[in-house]
Amino acid sequence: MTEKLRPCPFCGGEAKLQLTDDEGNFKDESYLENPYSGIGYVIIHDISNSTSDCPIATDSDSSQGSYIYESKEAAIITWNKRDCNAIAESRIELTIDIINEEIEVEKKAIKNYRNVIRTHLDRSDGLSEWHNDQISYMNDIVNRKALTINLKEDILNDLKWIMEGLRENEQKTNSPKNS
Repeated sequence: MTEKLRPCPFCGGEAKLQLTDDEGNFKDESYLENPYSGIGYVIIHDISNSTSDCPIATDSDSSQGSYIYESKEAAIITWNKRDCNAIAESRIELTIDIINEEIEVEKKAIKNYRNVIRTHLDRSDGLSEWHNDQISYMNDIVNRKALTINLKEDILNDLKWIMEGLRENEQKTNSPKNS
């Protein structure tokens, strides 16, 4: 079997096979000459072969999961077998959560800026030119943040639409065909 390991489904980084003994201790190729404690294979996806935010990358001397495969083929088949829709859905859901958090932060910032603007406008002794410039600057920031929120909400709607499409396709795929 010459099939290669597919890239990581989360970051696209490289995964590797690592020779081990039956207990999961890492070995080099010379161990195959005298495998005194059995032969096994584990999947390695270390931080150096991934993006910094990959949720499954490990230190270079750690394996993926705790399963030791009896052959290279078994390890490759298991790693390469994945439900792409489930992976896409989980990444989209994570992105939606992040964007929702960002929108909440933007809304709080707008509220804070508006409070500062009101405080300056409510001053009874009048405003200096500097204060007027600051209020104008803050109004610009509020407007930009409002635009950012609108864009992020548009992105959220697109992502939700994509999720619906994935789920509809999955239902079509999993439903029995009419004869």
